[in-house]
Formats: sequence, C-alpha cells, structure tokens
Amino acid sequence: MDSAKMPESGNLAARFALILAVVAALGVLFLPLGVYVEVEPVIPGEPAPAGEPEVTGRTSLLQEEGPRIVLLAAFPVLLAAAPLVGERFRPGSRGLRILAAVFLWLFVILGLASIGWFFAPSALAMTLAALSRRRRAPQAEAT
Repeated sequence: MDSAKMPESGNLAARFALILAVVAALGVLFLPLGVYVEVEPVIPGEPAPAGEPEVTGRTSLLQEEGPRIVLLAAFPVLLAAAPLVGERFRPGSRGLRILAAVFLWLFVILGLASIGWFFAPSALAMTLAALSRRRRAPQAEAT
C-alpha cells in the first residue's frame, strides 16, 4: 500500500479512541446497570415477609437519570473527536491528541466511582495516539 494513502498511526489510534468512546457512551446509556425491587407494604405491627426480595427488573442509566445523562456521556465522545476534527485544519499536529488524552484521563479519574471507568479504554487509546510520532518518508541519498 502506498505510504501516502496509509493513515498515520496516531490518527488510527485517535479514530479507535473515538470508536471506543462512542461504544462506552452507548453502553453507559443503554445497558442495564441497575436493578429495582418491588416490595409490598407492611402493615404496622405485622411481621415483615421472610426471605430476600426478588429483583423484578433492570434499569439503564438513561431510564434512571433521564436525558441529562446524555450530556455527561457525550462529553468524552466530544473529547475523543476533537483531535480528528483538528487534524483537518492542521495535519500532523499532536497537540490536540495530547490534550484529549489528558482530559479523557481526568474524566476517567473524576468519574471513577460512576461511569468514568467505562471510558478508560478510550483514554488509553488516545494516550497511544498522543505518543505516536509521524514517520518521515525515506529521503533519497544525495550523490
């Protein structure tokens, strides 16, 4: 394959990071991450029913939190998309990939107790994209 048509490894890793961020966001929004239990009310003075309550259903984060969670899940996707958009304006620049990697890791760390860990693979891929350097074309020897 011609090297001019082959995408740079940093761009490939950035694309992969974006795909991982989209998959994580969709998973966070639509996978059943919570359970709910329906319990019959107990009349005061009556003994509570024996045994464990049964799980009667599962809920997604979108069902629990409503549409506002979409903004939170979209934030890392936008972070992962920024280097690809910036590549159109300034090809070969690693600055946006480095910033995106830093902010993705901050999102992962700050959201570790909730949804942050879903985006760790995307942050790792963006880190690899930020660390990759452009290969220089072999130069012809001057004789």
